[in-house]
Amino acid sequence: TPNTFLMGTNTDKLRKRLLEAGRITQIVDLPQGIWGDANVDCVLLFLHADPDANRRAENPITVNLLGNKDKLHK
Repeated sequence: TPNTFLMGTNTDKLRKRLLEAGRITQIVDLPQGIWGDANVDCVLLFLHADPDANRRAENPITVNLLGNKDKLHK
């Protein structure tokens, strides 16, 4: 997914919907150029459906910043 939805002003409804639907357990920031010819900065977002608002609010999130030489299986 392009990472622009994380901070974009026109994607606030999407972010709110994601946060209301489940717990974000991990965000993986992929290095630039990972998709060859695509000029897009991408992230992997891992969500677990969870209707409990308290659990969602208290959920720890792991953030991994991958470099050009890192592997996706990290």
